[in-house]
Amino acid sequence: MASSQPIKVDAIFLLEDDHAAMQGLFSEFRKFHAEGREGVDEMKQALIDDVCAMLEDHTKIEEEIFYPAVRECLPDDQGLMDEAQAEHDAAKEMINRIQLGSAADAETCALVLELSDAIDHHIQEEEDEMFPKVREAGMNTAEVGGRLKALKDQLEGEAAHTDTDADGALRQRFVDRITDYLGPSI
Repeated sequence: MASSQPIKVDAIFLLEDDHAAMQGLFSEFRKFHAEGREGVDEMKQALIDDVCAMLEDHTKIEEEIFYPAVRECLPDDQGLMDEAQAEHDAAKEMINRIQLGSAADAETCALVLELSDAIDHHIQEEEDEMFPKVREAGMNTAEVGGRLKALKDQLEGEAAHTDTDADGALRQRFVDRITDYLGPSI
């Protein structure tokens, strides 16, 4: 008989995994950008698209589930949460501007690098300040993590349904080209 128990996923581990994945995408973008070779704009654009989509989903699950739970868990640390929300708002504005541009545009690439730096700063604050306080306060990270995972899965499922087969095939060609270019280490 199938269990209807929610999936138990530690919220902090889930968010840290997202952080690592985003930083990996930004790192790959930086490598391509630094090379300045012709023919990498398509690969940079694929990375931009992926990191923007990942950031949109990540901010949504944090804002809808994790941040309210942290505010409840850490009632005396509202300043920390206000700062985190302000950083999200700034990141969303940068994402909107990036999505209006193109990887072939120097200004868009500069904005992606600025976003990368902002996200690195945000991740460091969450992982070094917020997450230890949450653990110390005794948040039920398994319960919150289950809700985060459910929303994340829903968002990823919706994104998969909005991709057309042509877009999926195109994205796979980009991934294949990146893998061929960088080797199997990615």
